Amino acid sequence: MDIKYLFLVVIPYLMMKPLINFVKNIVNQSANYNNEQRVEISQNNLPDINLNNSKKTDVNIEKEEVENKEEKEKIDNQNKENEEILIKTKEELEKLEKIEKPDQDVNLFENEEMVSLGSPNSMYKAPKYKKGDKRRIFYDKKEIIGIDFPSLVILTNDRWSNWIKDKNFAYYEGEKVEGLDVQTFEFIKKNATGDNWVKDKNNVYYRKEKMKYADPATFEILSDLDPWTKDKNFVYYERIKIENADSKTFKLVGKHWWKDKNFVYNKGEILKGADSATFEIIPNLKGSYWSSWAKDKNFIYYKMKRLDNSDPTTFEIISNNNDNNNWAKDKNAVYYNGKIIKGADPTTFRILKIKGSWQKDKNSVYHKGIKIEGADPKTFIVIKEWKGFWQKDKEFIYFQGKKLKDVNSMKFEILTRYMGKSDKFVYYMGEIIEEADPETFEALKEDTGKDKNNRYFRGLKLPESYS
Repeated sequence: MDIKYLFLVVIPYLMMKPLINFVKNIVNQSANYNNEQRVEISQNNLPDINLNNSKKTDVNIEKEEVENKEEKEKIDNQNKENEEILIKTKEELEKLEKIEKPDQDVNLFENEEMVSLGSPNSMYKAPKYKKGDKRRIFYDKKEIIGIDFPSLVILTNDRWSNWIKDKNFAYYEGEKVEGLDVQTFEFIKKNATGDNWVKDKNNVYYRKEKMKYADPATFEILSDLDPWTKDKNFVYYERIKIENADSKTFKLVGKHWWKDKNFVYNKGEILKGADSATFEIIPNLKGSYWSSWAKDKNFIYYKMKRLDNSDPTTFEIISNNNDNNNWAKDKNAVYYNGKIIKGADPTTFRILKIKGSWQKDKNSVYHKGIKIEGADPKTFIVIKEWKGFWQKDKEFIYFQGKKLKDVNSMKFEILTRYMGKSDKFVYYMGEIIEEADPETFEALKEDTGKDKNNRYFRGLKLPESYS
């Protein structure tokens, strides 16, 4: 049986049945009383009326009136009780109704099957099945009130749907944008960073904010990567007008670099001191201009940082595996992610191939630009078999650039990527494992081992129950 039918029909009927029977009894009693009264009245109309009998009849009538009054009070009281029961029942049914088909936004969103509007990733959603004639629309979990559904339009570009409109208003992320003319409203573009612009006959909007100076007729978006735009008069970054930027000569140089006839720009900021006429991107080792390095006639630049005392004519990129592993040099210095490596010799400096994290020159060994004290550059090698985790020179063993204590490279055995042993100690990630016996120690897995006495996991002795 349908639960809604049970609570709306069956249960109320069962609760009302005693009341119905009670009312039927009262009606029957009332009918009997009226019949008796008619008989008494008929007898009173007969001739030869007995005075004593008449007095008795009056007494009976008064008695019955009292009884009827008491019965009426009982009925009224019962009706009040039944009314209270009905009110409580109604309240319980309303609670159940809210559980099955909740009216609150969050409950409705969580319990009903929702469909995305405009695109699969859209935050605009609506219940798949509307309740009667009631239609609803949400942005995330917030209901948008007052939408005109017949004229509703979802504006999208395959991935997002931040804008919608109806015949009366436009909405951005569920919020009404006041003052926008919906008749001439149009979606311009959204780029890869999620920034978007719309316009009407009067204004341009960045997201939902009006761009005060923008000309909608000549407004254009310049990049799918950066939020640069321009019109016939000005250049903008996001919705901010860039003072003194020249709209006619403004152009992309490479990656996040832009310039006009006067200045160089990166992410909305002017690169102070840069010479716009000679400024150019230095391509990476693959020939791509998607590079963090740039130069003009005077200096080298790494992102927005100018490298003082740098020499553009002898500058070269040594390695750039990714944006956080950029090595370069000129006749004066070696650079790692735009920072000078103090003491490094540019002439003999080179990158060791394993992972690119190791470097050396004629004087020193470096790990990610940090000098390893005491390491011998002539004999230093990265052990390829262990993916660069272990290194050695003529005297010492290193784990990720950390020199191991009390060990000689000639008497050391590498067991796994993380574990090794000498004639005195067992090591895990360069640290001595206390109590481990090197003579009987053997590796079970990369981070697990045992000796004659114990088992060890990640350098720690396990309880005896694990032995």
